[in-house]
Amino acid sequence: MKKILIIKPSSLGDVIHTFPIVTALAKQIPGVTIDWVVRPEYADLVRAHPAVRKVLLFDRKGWALLGRLGKTLSEVFRLIRSFRSARYDAALDLQGLFRSGLMAYLSGAPLRMGFANAREHAPLFYNRKVAVTQERIHALDRYLLFLEALGLQKAEEAQYGLVVPAESESAIARRLAEEEILDGQPLIVLNPLTRWETKKWVPERFAALADQVADTFQAHVVAIGGPDDREETEKIQSKMRARLTDLAGRTSLLELAALLRQADLMVTCDSGPMHLAAAMKTPVVALFGPTDPLRTGPHGLGHRVIQAGLDCAPCLERTCPEHGRACMEAISVDRVFEAVHGLLAEKQRTKASRSVPRP
Repeated sequence: MKKILIIKPSSLGDVIHTFPIVTALAKQIPGVTIDWVVRPEYADLVRAHPAVRKVLLFDRKGWALLGRLGKTLSEVFRLIRSFRSARYDAALDLQGLFRSGLMAYLSGAPLRMGFANAREHAPLFYNRKVAVTQERIHALDRYLLFLEALGLQKAEEAQYGLVVPAESESAIARRLAEEEILDGQPLIVLNPLTRWETKKWVPERFAALADQVADTFQAHVVAIGGPDDREETEKIQSKMRARLTDLAGRTSLLELAALLRQADLMVTCDSGPMHLAAAMKTPVVALFGPTDPLRTGPHGLGHRVIQAGLDCAPCLERTCPEHGRACMEAISVDRVFEAVHGLLAEKQRTKASRSVPRP
């Protein structure tokens, strides 16, 4: 098996959870070639993995526009021709939807793998199905079941294998210097945004937490998000006494990865950037309400998950049945600050122990 097609177009967290599979395939199959079907907004991140030879774009948003039907058909046929000309030995569908299953079939690969419980009748396109026997399994560990199905080993600790380009590191270094964020003081990243309204924490509490963190640790606090999130981050900033550096919509994904790698800690709701922080080995304080941290929490050691502990959570609902977000509103600033304090203290102890000279 020398040529493998990975089909995982979205979303950000799921794309990140796929990297350990790519790392394992490259390590355990000498001379393997790995191509990846992904949406354009995540393409640069996928290219940052040295084992990925080629990125094939699945432009779902663009292809849905009726005004460009002719161009869409041309691009779809070009994608199919790319599949056929590559002569893949295996197509691994980690998306598990009808369209991704169809792509696996159209790839012409002799081996077409996907989850036995995939949605939208996608298993009809597979000739090897990966069984998921645990009901509550982390998404990353679920993807690693593909390795077992291929007779390969999975590492004890997930190896993401991302290499952040030097230009992204330099861009973030310049941005932090412009904002007078210098080495020697803790750098704390806040990620208050997520696609589900029910997963959001209270903006006023993010502001109060940021003030407390800045005052207690003399820390620099940076907010992140997308271009559409500026209204929310500006609202948080308006309620703070301390300074907040607002980088929402001002970084690429690779620049965000560079920022998170430099950060001492991230406070976040359940979101894609949370998983990027985990991939960068940055400690995370994650606030969870309607979703299940055993399935989508920050993967690995050194993180803290805070839940309200309400009987109704996790409900896994995008819209709160009680017409609010009581599970997130029940998380207090004190609880989050205590977790931040604990992780920063733990990090300082680790640094101190490493700096002690050996006898």
